[in-house]
Amino acid sequence: MQLFKRKQEQSQEAPITINWSDFARTARQKLLFTPDMATLQESAFQLMFFYEEIQRDHPKYDLIAGNSAYAYTAFTHTPFHLCHSRLGKETQAFLIEDKLKDIDQAKVRGEIHIVRPPAILKLDEYKANGVQFERKRIRVMIPYHQVVAPDLSSVTTDAEKKAVWGSKNPKVMLQKTAFLDVWTYVAITDHWVPLLDGGYHYKCYNRFHMHTANRKNVGDYFKFTTKDYSG
Repeated sequence: MQLFKRKQEQSQEAPITINWSDFARTARQKLLFTPDMATLQESAFQLMFFYEEIQRDHPKYDLIAGNSAYAYTAFTHTPFHLCHSRLGKETQAFLIEDKLKDIDQAKVRGEIHIVRPPAILKLDEYKANGVQFERKRIRVMIPYHQVVAPDLSSVTTDAEKKAVWGSKNPKVMLQKTAFLDVWTYVAITDHWVPLLDGGYHYKCYNRFHMHTANRKNVGDYFKFTTKDYSG
């Protein structure tokens, strides 16, 4: 009987009310930097290229940890300026697409991650998408090796194969390149370029910071590393 009375009293409690005005305002704020969220959610994940402090082992990796998976090392297909602020662990790196005078451009090395839409919401807010950065699709290069059997039409016996190729079942490794169009964050020029001060608070890479890949299809490139938080 007591149980029946308690349930009857609970059923007579005031219904939960929702302030739909506040709800709509909160939703608009969350989508302020991600106006295309509905489109992003049409897929379970998006491919994103990170060259900056969001890479693995970098301070802001936690923005995507748990909602992403590392896929490949990659390089931008076209050259960019690579710059960064000098704020210790709060350092931000950024790509500048427009050609600037007296500053070198090169391909940029980074990581491709498979990212779920909820993480992109956090990234867009951190990057102030549309204000400080533009999330846009760029083409990246993914170098890889393909192992194939060589042309053996000129040699027929196992002895000939071993003499020519060093094995009766020879394999050769070919350098290959795959291309993908992925999301990344590119600096909005009007916001970042006026801040460049010749290296005092903001530093841009030049030819002395270039790395040379051991693959001819990549060439020279810039790379933002954990050492850049102290310099």
